[in-house]
Amino acid sequence: MADLTQFIGADFQADASAADSYELLPDGTYTAEIENIEIRSTKSGTGSYMSLKLRIVGDAGNGRVLFDMITLDNPSKAAVEIGRKVINNLTIACGLSTIRDTDELLNQYVDVKVSHRADPGYEARNVIKHYAKPGGASQAQTPQPAPQPAPAFVPPPAAPAASASPRPWER
Repeated sequence: MADLTQFIGADFQADASAADSYELLPDGTYTAEIENIEIRSTKSGTGSYMSLKLRIVGDAGNGRVLFDMITLDNPSKAAVEIGRKVINNLTIACGLSTIRDTDELLNQYVDVKVSHRADPGYEARNVIKHYAKPGGASQAQTPQPAPQPAPAFVPPPAAPAASASPRPWER
């Protein structure tokens, strides 16, 4: 047994209002830092996935934690293909063109599009629907150069005024 009073004081009182909030985040886009990544086996043992822990930074939802699971290996080829697309988006969102190790993603900031999902028998939870570069510029949304304005209309030169002297070729 360990005495906590030396760390938290003898008069510590738990404050329910200061407890972590597990209310759902409103749907929207949030900037988050990737804090932890682990490669795990599925419960069935027939596949593996990448487990991500992200912490929201900024005004809205600051400090809240989100989790994501990205399929790496699975008997379902469709699940693996979806996982590869998510890894592609995540890699681009981190400003990388290739990735070989999960450590390359750690401490990177990304924008996450958050929504809700309620599976039968479970409470509704936040889910990450998309990863993008911070500030909202994903590869598909890269700004295009502004079109150049058409040159202003320049009227042709006016006909020269009639002069009293003949032109050189009229002599």
